[in-house]
Order: sequence, then structure tokens, then C-alpha cells
Amino acid sequence: MEESVVELSKLLNATYENGTSDSDRDESLAQAEVAILSIMFAVTVLGNMAVLLALSVRPRKKLSRMYYFILHLSIADLCTAFLSVLPQLAWDVTYRFYGGPLLCKLVKYGQTFGPYLSAYILMATALDRYQAVCHPLAYCSWTSRRSRAMVWTAWTFALLLCIPQVSSPTQGGKFETVEYRRTNRGVGGRKNMFN
Repeated sequence: MEESVVELSKLLNATYENGTSDSDRDESLAQAEVAILSIMFAVTVLGNMAVLLALSVRPRKKLSRMYYFILHLSIADLCTAFLSVLPQLAWDVTYRFYGGPLLCKLVKYGQTFGPYLSAYILMATALDRYQAVCHPLAYCSWTSRRSRAMVWTAWTFALLLCIPQVSSPTQGGKFETVEYRRTNRGVGGRKNMFN
């Protein structure tokens, strides 16, 4: 048991010290990952575009509260597709992340922004539905302005709470650019180093 732990520790140390692992990328796994991500991206974009199209051709100009929440949830899902799934797909296809530190931080910000926004809009929708079902008489006094405020609060929280992805502690303020490489064990290679 101890021998296997020591061997695993040596392998992990060698992986991080050398920047590479002893085994190359498992191509069949990479192809499956690319296929699944491609299907996820296509279904997400087509489905949410269909929702946006259906909402845009409605005869009424003003959206009801529920349709307003659905509109913003669809936009949040498109943000997730374009800012989270698409960069991951590009990374899996190219096998390396070729962007510099600024692009890395922007991608990491975008990868958390979409899911955060979706979760907060779902929470706002749940609060609105709770008020409508459990307190129907008080719900009549809720205006569409309050629903808009809840959605814009969700956007604000999502934008603000993703900031830790872009701000990272540095020592001496100097950032060294290093290369990322994907292995069949996940992200391998060297990590960002702060000097």
C-alpha cells in the first residue's frame, strides 16, 4: 500500500516538475470529450436561440414576468455555452492553452460567469414563483419593476462574484507566463507561477 502511494507521489512530482507526464494524451478519450462538448454546445445554442426566437415573435410587445425570467435564463445559458463550453472545446481540440495570462484570466472569469448567472436567475425565478403561489394576494402588489430589479441584481451579483477569478495574489507584482497542457489525468504541466 505504501509503495503505491510513494509511486503515485513520485509520478505527480515528476509531472509538475517537468511540465509533462510520462504518458501522452489518450486520443480516444480526447475525441469522446470533443464530441460530447460539441453536442452540448450545439444543443445549448440551438435550444436557447429557439427560445429567444419564440419570445421575439410573441404578438404582445411587453413580456410577462415569467417570460422575462425565461428570456434572461436563456441569455445566461448562451453565456455559459459561449464563455464556458466553447473555450473548453477549443482547449480540448488544440491540446494546449495558447493564450497569455490576460486571456487565461478572462476565460476563467467567463467560465464561472455563465453558471453563476444561471443560478442567480433561477433563484430570482424561484422567489417570484414562491411569492405567487404562497402569497397570491400580496403577489398582486408586486410590479414588473420588482421582477426586473431581481434580474438585474442577479446580473450584478454574477458579475461581481466572478472577480476573484481575475484577481490573483502576486508576490512582487511579476507574472511569469507558462504553458498549460492537458493530459489524460486532467490539466498537467506547470501552473502559473508568481515571482
